[in-house]
Amino acid sequence: MKKLFFIIFLSFIRISSNAQDEIVCNHSIKVDYKIDLVSRYVWRGLQFDASPSIQPDLSFSFGNLSIGSWASYGTHSNFPEIDLYAVYSVKSFSLTIFDYYNENENNLKQNKFFNWKRTSTKHAIEGTIAWNGSNKIPLKAFVATFLYGNDLNDDSNQNFSTYIEFAYPFKLDNYMIDMFIGGTASNGFYNQKAGITNVGINASKEVKITDNFLLPVKASFTINPESDDVFFVVGITLK
Repeated sequence: MKKLFFIIFLSFIRISSNAQDEIVCNHSIKVDYKIDLVSRYVWRGLQFDASPSIQPDLSFSFGNLSIGSWASYGTHSNFPEIDLYAVYSVKSFSLTIFDYYNENENNLKQNKFFNWKRTSTKHAIEGTIAWNGSNKIPLKAFVATFLYGNDLNDDSNQNFSTYIEFAYPFKLDNYMIDMFIGGTASNGFYNQKAGITNVGINASKEVKITDNFLLPVKASFTINPESDDVFFVVGITLK
């Protein structure tokens, strides 16, 4: 059944591959495709790849529901990440299910994409709930918990690693700024104990290249107090 689901999902993407960015299909389905080019891959205060990375994102939206795939390929790495996701949004709230998966390009036979055995799968299923802020309450809040798969403790039980983040967005001198703080509630994927693992600031804007082309650029300064690490990441987005 799981194999059938992924075959249908991939077939759907292939059928829609000729659609242009943000084209409305059958008056109800929107297609969106973009590529982020970043100086390194840092996520929730953790560095996953120190080399420049290419991060494509393809999604299909209909009504309040979006499904898609996101990936990260390091220019000097053989361990890409390929994810699937589904997002349901209602006003300022959104619920998301992620399927995180890592491949080993040094040995493609090592990781099996259709292996869903809890103790050996390389998939990690995560559920998230987010409050994306409003005009009256600009504060954003986000909670994410791994529910199944590649998030095990030493006894091969699920860690249910949980990440919590708060962010305050505002505009400053044509930049969109996000100040954020995040951490984990217990021992697990993010840290060996509860603590703050992600503090920093994001800045983004669109740079005018021509009258018809604006290039989104972004920068992020991040500190992980628990691991005593600091990162500065820059990137651009192509649409």
